[in-house]
Amino acid sequence: AKVMYLTWVPMVVTIISNMVQADELLSARCQAKCLYDLEMRAKDDNELKRQLKHHIVNLCKDEANCSSCATPCREAFIDIDNCQKKICKDVRERAGCEQSCEYLQRIYAEKPGVCPQPVKVTPSDECSALCRLDGDCPEASKCCTVGCNRRCLGPWTQDPRLLPIPTRVSVQERKRKRSAVVRWVMQQMRRHHTTSNANLYVLQWRWSVRKDESTMTDWQTIMVKNKMYAIMKHLLSPGRYYMFRVAAVNVHGSLGFSASSPPFKLSKEARAPGQPRSLSLGPSSEDARGLWKQKISWTPPLSDLPIKSYILSWQKSSVEQANAYEDLMRRKSELERQGKRSTTHDDDEADSDESFAAREQLSTVVPSYETSAYVEGLLPASVYLVEVHACVDSSDGELHGEKAIVFIRTAQSSMNGSEEVSFSKVDVVTTPTSSEMPVHLDNSNVALLEIKEPYYEGGDLKTAVSWLNAKHCSPIRTTFLVRWRLLECQQNENQKRTFYDLDTSGQDWADMRVNECVAVLEELNFGCSYSVEVSRMNENELTASGHFKTESCELTPSAEPIPCGRIQDAHALWCSTDGIHMQATCTWRAPRLRTATSRTHSLVGFRIALTAPEEELNNVTIIPPHMRDVHFTHLHSSIQYTVYVQAITNTGLGDTMMTAFSIPSEQTIGFDSTFSSNGAEPSSGN
Repeated sequence: AKVMYLTWVPMVVTIISNMVQADELLSARCQAKCLYDLEMRAKDDNELKRQLKHHIVNLCKDEANCSSCATPCREAFIDIDNCQKKICKDVRERAGCEQSCEYLQRIYAEKPGVCPQPVKVTPSDECSALCRLDGDCPEASKCCTVGCNRRCLGPWTQDPRLLPIPTRVSVQERKRKRSAVVRWVMQQMRRHHTTSNANLYVLQWRWSVRKDESTMTDWQTIMVKNKMYAIMKHLLSPGRYYMFRVAAVNVHGSLGFSASSPPFKLSKEARAPGQPRSLSLGPSSEDARGLWKQKISWTPPLSDLPIKSYILSWQKSSVEQANAYEDLMRRKSELERQGKRSTTHDDDEADSDESFAAREQLSTVVPSYETSAYVEGLLPASVYLVEVHACVDSSDGELHGEKAIVFIRTAQSSMNGSEEVSFSKVDVVTTPTSSEMPVHLDNSNVALLEIKEPYYEGGDLKTAVSWLNAKHCSPIRTTFLVRWRLLECQQNENQKRTFYDLDTSGQDWADMRVNECVAVLEELNFGCSYSVEVSRMNENELTASGHFKTESCELTPSAEPIPCGRIQDAHALWCSTDGIHMQATCTWRAPRLRTATSRTHSLVGFRIALTAPEEELNNVTIIPPHMRDVHFTHLHSSIQYTVYVQAITNTGLGDTMMTAFSIPSEQTIGFDSTFSSNGAEPSSGN
């Protein structure tokens, strides 16, 4: 269906809140005024003046007037009357608090400096009001009139009363490896600057596990100091890169933040996460085939770095191994309760782990925000070893944490459902520390997606997902971001599942934007499992999530004949695209050598060719045999690219797989139109 898009110039735009919410610089200016007033009250008391030089902040907390004055500095209020009645209700000196309410509203309305000369306005410019008062603007910016607009702009300021912007922000690690000191230099300070004890410095940081500034968090205020250094004691985590910046504030305002420091990382490297804690078995159920489904739950481990995902693995075991392990854990737990060391040797435990790993193991990826998952397809009257460990991203690559272990004992098959399931009640034993506290993730606000059984229609494998029961689904028009990605595939019943190492940057997610509480996911792959997340645009909070699996081509419902043979050949190679960074990743399945020649033929690599006739591109690359994906960068939109993947064996070139892809110039969804995702896996050229 054709979609019509309209462009218009609005006459008036604006609804601005009357709420006064001081940002970090305005809040610090308010506190600086309280310190300045305390300093003025002590000007005739030499002993108090001497104490103020080193302890003015602590003295302010103890002094009734100063502490009452500082109470409103971090509070939000609608008007002065609201501030004085609610915030100043229980302070020791009401007059000082009420004066701060008036002062806050005054400095919120007008910051230091004057707006720059307005630029020339053209008749086609839209009228907008992005701010009402100076306090609506970030940092030192002012709300300026430009034509019929109100915008936040950097001011022109030559007020000699303001402190200069700090320079040369540096970070030095202390002898104790978990702490550092941040210093900065104040140049060209005047005499009245240096004689005042009411100067404050707002220190902010941002961080990432990578040195690249584009991956770092937003700036966050960590402390306000009245000295030109700050000690980061027990605040920095190993494995993270930090950047710092500082703003100098006094009773007259601030010129804004300094340039940021170079990225800094502690010399102590991040450790892999510990064991997931409280690993336990939940309810289980039997399906129509007589196979068991078991719920596994845990709480997150202690970790220096944010957890990216969990790997849940399971494999067949034996009653003897389960009993031996559980007996070992009981004895170890008993010895730890008695304050004794375990007599079990590390070598014994290593040997036990090796015997477990000798069997075929199945794995699945669990998102970091989930702390439970289901293990399905378990045989009746069997014992399974289940392992869970956390993964984190670090500057040195992905780190895998310690494994937590539990055993599942399935019951006999009971098709009539009369027989209850019995299983081990033994939880994983961890060694708690004095500072260890239980961690609970609140997933109560994340709705469970309703996912339609995947179906084949119009030459494509699709499914529909909806979140009509989510709290954000309402008659109010809301734009949702729907993201999904492939987790794992099973090529056929006789082959082990293929585990995909997901891209840690998030670029392996396909996404689409919708204005209703339903979306159709297209271009799926047969015999695979997917993870889906839904959130409101520009918000980190999840609205709904879920997982689904697609059946093999032969078992997929369809109102039309499915050419399974041709589709399976075509889907041996697929590509996902990223229209933001103009790049693509292509993934393929391992070629199957013919049985008659597999003993004499061996795979030695792949020949990759990327062609684009419009750009006269013919890029050929050879990669090792263990790789199953290739990454292309610096692509262009609206260009048809063709990828050829040819196996190289010890006897010559093998079969060739081919697919095509393009990066559309715009990703837009309109009403009553069919959406075709640009980043969905697989994206095969037919």
